[in-house]
Amino acid sequence: MKKLLFTFALTLMVSASALALDNIVLDNFENGLVNFTTTVNVNPAASMNYTVVDNPVKAGINTSNKVWKFERNDIAPNNVTWAGFWASLKTPVIKGYHRVEVKYLRTNATSQLRMKIEGTVNKEFDPLRPASKTNEWETLVFDIYANGLKNINVLSLFPDNYTPVDLNAVVYIDDITVIFDPTIVPPPPPTSDTLFIKSADNRFYDQSIVGQTAPSTVVAESWDNKPTTTKDKLPVVTTPVKSGINALKLQWKSATGGDWWSLVASIGWKPFDLTTMTHVKFWINSPVALAKTALPKIKLEAYSGTPKATGTVNIASYLASDLAANTWTEVSVPLSDLWATNAAFVAKDVIKGVMFLQNAIDNVEHTFYLNEFIFKNLSTGLFTPTVQKTISAYYTNGEVRITNYVGNVSIFDVTGKMVASGKVSEGKFNLNIQKGIYIVNTTKGIAKIAVK
Repeated sequence: MKKLLFTFALTLMVSASALALDNIVLDNFENGLVNFTTTVNVNPAASMNYTVVDNPVKAGINTSNKVWKFERNDIAPNNVTWAGFWASLKTPVIKGYHRVEVKYLRTNATSQLRMKIEGTVNKEFDPLRPASKTNEWETLVFDIYANGLKNINVLSLFPDNYTPVDLNAVVYIDDITVIFDPTIVPPPPPTSDTLFIKSADNRFYDQSIVGQTAPSTVVAESWDNKPTTTKDKLPVVTTPVKSGINALKLQWKSATGGDWWSLVASIGWKPFDLTTMTHVKFWINSPVALAKTALPKIKLEAYSGTPKATGTVNIASYLASDLAANTWTEVSVPLSDLWATNAAFVAKDVIKGVMFLQNAIDNVEHTFYLNEFIFKNLSTGLFTPTVQKTISAYYTNGEVRITNYVGNVSIFDVTGKMVASGKVSEGKFNLNIQKGIYIVNTTKGIAKIAVK
């Protein structure tokens, strides 16, 4: 009932025409210039030539006059799969868009287009369907919404992303367009979201990072298992495990004058919106009895923001007793405790992962295993009315007015994020919010309000 109720509420919000965003054509090159940026930064330098040229195949879905041409330079060692460019947008794309569409033409049967977007979240990804045509224009669709991207400040394209490299590859790009899709309705906020349940590799976890300053140490692995590669990944074990097929291994020594830390992120480096979550939970297991005071500190790190991380809390604060040997113990940390460690931290909607940090300096090597990292909402803030119906509510003078109502209320914005909750007294709820459309959720029913 709660999900149905909230989906209905979100549908009401999305239907408001004020929420629609205009599609943006970043560039169509029709004036013979690259217009969306002031500088195209080829990477590696001199690996590619780019020019605006006449459309070589003026037919099908693309009858425009001018297009953007890329061709490789035969210069070693720059002949790499990921050769391409990055460019800062003259006008950054704001939050709320759903995909980027690019018209693409390749002259061989192998070239592929890959994209990287940098903004609040940075991510490199492929189109929904790879290029399949030769000497014919096709539209490649890059789903920024599904990839958790919030906005676009920097755009990178890899025009010939294929191995082995074809030194004769020539590709053309046109009509780079950012799309707002009004049919996409944001889902209700989840009540849980998994950060880590298993590694894709039984030797190391690729979505982890380890840092250490001697004489402190952390046992780490390299991604390719070569002796010349820096070891900066957490090891993985197949026993013991809490569930699934493997678990993470954290083996550390905290020494005077040294330091260490390790970040656990999600497969695919997924960003997490924790604005409606209440706890982060994970399980630990020590092979020997271990005093809880010896355990590390933790904090949350975000993809962006100043600061980019919360302050730290001690794991020991959330354990009733020391760790028994070979026993899985759950750690449950209220997110409110982490938010309280740094009032300046506001990037709760783009969390990258959980970071473990040096704590007690005892010059002793310790080991424990980690599994099942989950963010939870133990109090959703949603109410199920006795009868599902709309109620009378409006916003005026810094107050939400709810006719003939006394009780709990939760206010949600258009993304499904809860912006406020509390008690309604005499039909009034004090709230200072920005202009927009909001959903008022109470035990008596729901209402859509407009703040102008």
